[in-house]
Amino acid sequence: MNNRLQQICEGFVDNGRVIRENFVWNDTYLYPLISMMYTLNNRKVNTIDLRDCKGLIIKESTMLAGIRGMSNMAWTARLAQYEHPRTSIDQIHDIYGMLREEFKTCQNLANVAFQLFELCDRDCYENVIQRTQNIYKMTKQSHPMLNSNDHLSYIVLLALSDKEEEKIVEEIEQCLELLMEQYSYTNGVQALSLVLALGQESCESRVWKSIAIYEELLHRRLKIGKGLELASIGVATFFLIRN
Repeated sequence: MNNRLQQICEGFVDNGRVIRENFVWNDTYLYPLISMMYTLNNRKVNTIDLRDCKGLIIKESTMLAGIRGMSNMAWTARLAQYEHPRTSIDQIHDIYGMLREEFKTCQNLANVAFQLFELCDRDCYENVIQRTQNIYKMTKQSHPMLNSNDHLSYIVLLALSDKEEEKIVEEIEQCLELLMEQYSYTNGVQALSLVLALGQESCESRVWKSIAIYEELLHRRLKIGKGLELASIGVATFFLIRN
């Protein structure tokens, strides 16, 4: 084991121990998740900061009403690692307000606001939100089942890319058409098409990889549904080399 890997493993174990000694969560997946979030950022868990940021998030009850359970605590842990959590949550609140003007019925806007804060420069918020709205509207014209609650987080990632809006929508359509040869249309298949549209290879190659991964999981008797978890398969295709 090389030194860097050993440091990561030791940090992961140490952070996990501190979290388990100080917090009791019903979702056991949170312990390794939060531990790894700190470890990959070369940070040690600060329980005081975590509790303080939990309080900040509780105060933002209107904005964060749609974030519960694992997402709530994951964003709390991320916020606790910012240099100025109070300033950061204020900025996220401003982004949320901008999103609310465009997507009035979406219940997932807080997650999207956090995404933009993490991935986008402040002077780009307005442009990215407008691109997100444009891509969403164009895609929804052909697929009325597309909904902002399930799919907006993926569309934001597409809006952050360098691709033209029309090219993005075209690739979403191509990926979805190819996927429909194997699956029935569901929210999960739509989400998978959005993730695959982030790729750079041909749509055929991206879809082939996603189907190959899905079938291999089934072959190994690993449980995988056809809901929104299909989006994770789309991410996995970016790391698969076709022989």
